[in-house]
Amino acid sequence: MTSYTVVIPTTNYLVGISNITIENPLVSSVICENNNLEALPISGRYNSFVKSPTGIIEKLTGHSSFRVDLTKKIDQGDSWQLPMAIAHVLLNKKILAFSSKENLIHDDYTNIIWTTGKITSNLKIKPISFLDQKIKNSIEFFKSSLKTNLVINIVLSSENEDEFKDIISVNEFMKSAINKGNIKLVLINDLTSFFKVFNISNNNTLTKKPQSFTYIKKKIKLILLLFFT
Repeated sequence: MTSYTVVIPTTNYLVGISNITIENPLVSSVICENNNLEALPISGRYNSFVKSPTGIIEKLTGHSSFRVDLTKKIDQGDSWQLPMAIAHVLLNKKILAFSSKENLIHDDYTNIIWTTGKITSNLKIKPISFLDQKIKNSIEFFKSSLKTNLVINIVLSSENEDEFKDIISVNEFMKSAINKGNIKLVLINDLTSFFKVFNISNNNTLTKKPQSFTYIKKKIKLILLLFFT
């Protein structure tokens, strides 16, 4: 099965995901940089993004707590939400390839998902700002990746379509790469559309009981057993 590396563009640089670890459901989710002990400032928002009922990741994967390590810091904004949701789904399907601080891409057999966007509780994808700057910061990475014949999937909200067309209309490299099929634009309205485009089954993950619910249920059974004993 094809594996994917998720790349997160910011207005300053590109960020890779170096690790995602499932944690004890009783602790909060955190985002760190390169295995450092200090949680990044966005960890509080990430925890809300993961844990039900506010978040969506627990509903998608059945797990309520994670530690994510990034190759570089993300300090603000919400456009990390779509890449994080995609990365967690791919991890759950065992087709996520991690990056490192030195190299975002490690081999010639991993396709790239370059994505930025906000996501709502009902899995709708919202547009983002500064798309032109994010693409500008990514051009050298795109060129380097295409030298090894990797496929680059740019995944955006459908509401960013007009802006994206305006950006590539004055960028000959991007126009050429898209026309040749080396870079593929994937426009989605919701996360379900992503599942369909990339042929990823999500029937089990969306109906799976959250890990925290299962954990509490087991504890209640044990307490009742001890009580009646």
